[in-house]
Amino acid sequence: MPSAGPPSSLEPGPHGTVTLTHHHWKLTACEAWHAAGRLTCHPEKDAADAALALQMRPIRAPALVGKDPRKPVSVAVPAGTSPRSARVRLRAGLWEIAWPGHKAHDRFIVGDGDEFRIQLVTRTGYCQKVKRSCVLDPDRTDRGVTIPDAQRAPSNGG
Repeated sequence: MPSAGPPSSLEPGPHGTVTLTHHHWKLTACEAWHAAGRLTCHPEKDAADAALALQMRPIRAPALVGKDPRKPVSVAVPAGTSPRSARVRLRAGLWEIAWPGHKAHDRFIVGDGDEFRIQLVTRTGYCQKVKRSCVLDPDRTDRGVTIPDAQRAPSNGG
């Protein structure tokens, strides 16, 4: 698994390791199911290229006096069929994920010695109900982030 590299990983101090796993699904068709007078759209999907680039940004602690020694870390999940992963070593503290196209800035806490996984999901395409049928909108993209409860911190917006 590729690593995000040296930006903050070589600095001394408490660290944790985060594995980012990206699942990318591309919807290829929408099937309409009619039951009991109700329409349900069921998507057909295939795994897609999971390459992505995002940034982990340190969030300064209000009580910190002086400059925060942590720096933003760019992370690249390599190209290839979903799912794909990248590992990054981050200094302990509060961090935020800045992922282009994802409205929320999900936050998480890294403790000394922590090892955990953050799940990233991209769904390209959307099944939309139109009258009594289902239509695929191939241009819609939805993104989601799942952080373990033990590391999740309140998010800023989104």
